[in-house]
Amino acid sequence: MEQIEAKWRKELNQQIELFFDRNKQSQQELDIKMEVMNRIEKIIGRAVPNVKLRLYPYGSTTNCCGAKDSDIDIYLKATTEIQRKHFLNGILGFLALMKTQLTTEFGSDFKKLELRNAAVPIINIIFGDKIDSRFAQLGLLIKSWAEKNKIYGSDNGGMNGISYLVMLVHYLQKGASPPVLPNFQKLYPDEVVKF
Repeated sequence: MEQIEAKWRKELNQQIELFFDRNKQSQQELDIKMEVMNRIEKIIGRAVPNVKLRLYPYGSTTNCCGAKDSDIDIYLKATTEIQRKHFLNGILGFLALMKTQLTTEFGSDFKKLELRNAAVPIINIIFGDKIDSRFAQLGLLIKSWAEKNKIYGSDNGGMNGISYLVMLVHYLQKGASPPVLPNFQKLYPDEVVKF
């Protein structure tokens, strides 16, 4: 029985690795996303030159769980003191007007521009794959499974990607025996936000 279990585990691991290799975001795709983000940042910077701002990627683009066809989530951070509400409304309005220009400028690769005025904390997992490659492999597999089963995405009443990844991190730290991932608060005491 142990021999069958070991063989099954090895086959499962190989299938997960193969799925990940076939579906993961390539370095070229990541580079394109970063270029798009930088170009959008410059367009916004020209529109509001009196405000210093930066765009930052988050989500699957940065947490090693991005698929080939995944989007890029970007948040905008103003580094000068401004009235946030008026500024964001102005930028969102400007980007809505620029949507056609952005679509033209970025060509057929630019399929969708979704603008959201959100004031929520952003959780970004950026170290999971650096510690254990199984995190990214399982993360992409779980997110793909959830999408296929139509339980992915808060727009559809499901959980978003970070929710699945936080549960995966918890399982890999506390549910697996021995733990696959270490306690990040102990490993990175200066980088983990304490609530």
